[in-house]
Amino acid sequence: MNIDNLISECTAYDFKLMLEEKKPKSWLKSVRAFANGLGGSLFFGIDNDGIIKGLVDVQPVYETISIKIRDYMDPLPDVEIIPHNVEGVQILQLKVNAGHYTPYYYVGDGQRVAFVRMGDESIPATDEDMKRLVLKGTNRSYDSLQSNTLVEKSSFVINVRDNEIVANNEVSNEQVVIKQSLSSHQVVVKLSLSIPKIGDLLKNMITPMAAKDMRYFCGQKDSTYFKANVIDPLMKAGLVAMTHPDSPKSPTQKYYLTDLGKTVINNETNMQKT
Repeated sequence: MNIDNLISECTAYDFKLMLEEKKPKSWLKSVRAFANGLGGSLFFGIDNDGIIKGLVDVQPVYETISIKIRDYMDPLPDVEIIPHNVEGVQILQLKVNAGHYTPYYYVGDGQRVAFVRMGDESIPATDEDMKRLVLKGTNRSYDSLQSNTLVEKSSFVINVRDNEIVANNEVSNEQVVIKQSLSSHQVVVKLSLSIPKIGDLLKNMITPMAAKDMRYFCGQKDSTYFKANVIDPLMKAGLVAMTHPDSPKSPTQKYYLTDLGKTVINNETNMQKT
């Protein structure tokens, strides 16, 4: 890459005169936006006018960037940190590749926010952006979402709201045929990255399972970690539920696959067959 060709900030480039260690959100929002889009680069040591000022020492900046990305981003994006020497002046390029597991979030200060790129700015994702990013992150499109009702028997209106796609049968007054939570699909995808057996676990949970049995099935030893990072996210996504919801600490407590969970698993299975 010829640094001299970078004449201004744009959709694919962002300039930072220096790394703001105490305000990581100020530059991490661009990292998230690039990962959620087509990729891009941040250049540290270049001011907003595109003038190369340089960095005193790139090594501590390199290390801080790595730490901040690890601590404040979920999931972790695919990045490269590249030093450049331009006529004796050092700058640092943070190259962010387009992500496969969107949306990518900033997690910190009690916030969990996704950003997208709009021109030369990184802005918070809208509801429509989030639906698109969730579909992208699960390798799906609106057209790929399946219904259990034959097309020739009914016509449908597709409503998109609150990260859900709902197919309403207009011919009859029956309730929704399929209600598929996009965020639920992403929960499964994300968990499967660290716990490959999560899909098989859900298939087995048509029969209620105790937390200990779920943990053993997945080959996990730490009960506290498993509860916080597997069971709780699955419950929050509406994929599983407790057999004794009024007594969370009941010694006979078990967890079972909800109707939404069954729908998600059925659609995952159908996608694998096609």
